[in-house]
Amino acid sequence: VKQLEARRAAIPQWASCIERLEAAGREVATFRERHAALTGRFKLLRKQLLDKQAAIDPTVDEEHRQALIRLRTTEIARRDLVKFQSALEKALMRFHSTKMSEVNHLIREIWQQTYQGHDIDYIEIKSDMEKEPKTAPTAKSRARSYTYRVVMVKDKVELDMRGRCSAGQKELASLVIRLALAETFCLRCGILALDEPTANLDRANVESFATTIIRLITALKRHQDHFQLIVITHDEEFVQHLAQGKFCQYYWRVSKDDRTGSSKLERNDMISLG
Repeated sequence: VKQLEARRAAIPQWASCIERLEAAGREVATFRERHAALTGRFKLLRKQLLDKQAAIDPTVDEEHRQALIRLRTTEIARRDLVKFQSALEKALMRFHSTKMSEVNHLIREIWQQTYQGHDIDYIEIKSDMEKEPKTAPTAKSRARSYTYRVVMVKDKVELDMRGRCSAGQKELASLVIRLALAETFCLRCGILALDEPTANLDRANVESFATTIIRLITALKRHQDHFQLIVITHDEEFVQHLAQGKFCQYYWRVSKDDRTGSSKLERNDMISLG
């Protein structure tokens, strides 16, 4: 025994090793206690989880699946709508450009056939896209909008007609534009109504405008059997010019009955105007 104790005493840091071993034993015991506590808590939580799962409505999973399907479907539909909106905007811009070109072609043709002056070669409609607002865009503000103005051209120089033309030029431009719009957008339009179309027009332009109306109606009647022209006017000379078109045999005159004071309607032959 004495020899063993002597040998143990000869081992360096023996006491230190014993202390570290005892400390390690205490840590192991502490970890075992914590492990046992955590194991117990885990079992308790697992039991509570199973109890709550048992209490959950079995249809929840199916409802969640259906909700997820609706969400994904909505996202796909939204992406498709964005693509559709983009395609529609491009199609509308192409349609707008094409129709504006057709309208301006007709306006130029009718104006050059009608207008007797030499200060305006032709007129046309200019369209300008409005600037987008600086505020956050909304569904309404994202829609493209245009502003339109009528310009007159002389020797390839454009000027806005607003404030620069006479009353007669303004009246004629309004009639020419309406005729061009009707011919462009009203497919097989069976009726054309003109209310005091020669107001503010001089005699030369009245005659040329009547000639243009006759030419237009003749062209329309090639494609339509029942085209009607309604003209409300006080200008008998304009009606006489229209009578040269041979497509109208009579007209209706509205006058005041001197005896009763009421209006009366009379049918008259075009020949009576001559």
